[in-house]
Amino acid sequence: MKGSLHRISKCRGELGYSQKQLAQKLGVSRSTVGMWETGRSSPNPFELKELSKVLNVSVDYILEIDSLSELPKEKPALGEILTKDESRLLTAFRAVNLEKIRIAMLEIFEDYADANVFRMATDSKKRRSTDEDICT
Repeated sequence: MKGSLHRISKCRGELGYSQKQLAQKLGVSRSTVGMWETGRSSPNPFELKELSKVLNVSVDYILEIDSLSELPKEKPALGEILTKDESRLLTAFRAVNLEKIRIAMLEIFEDYADANVFRMATDSKKRRSTDEDICT
């Protein structure tokens, strides 16, 4: 977290608390509150939560992330991100029956496994005949 958290000072003043009074409510030193307000240090997450309770404001408000410029931008439509080809591919993928894909993949795997077993058996026969040629 960078920069001063001047809203702590603002809220503290609005509630009529001195730095010392706020520090006592939070269980920290007066200098700690002063360092938060000047940006020389930052409250940890627990302290932020307690600050928000004591000052009766949100953590977002304390951290100054409630301005429109810091809010997440509206997500752009997919058409603004994807190319036409990517968009068509995504549309086609969404229309695909995933169960059919699973079945097709299993069939491919089985075919591959069968081919691999056949290759292994053929390789074994070739090795045996080569071994026999060497021995004779």
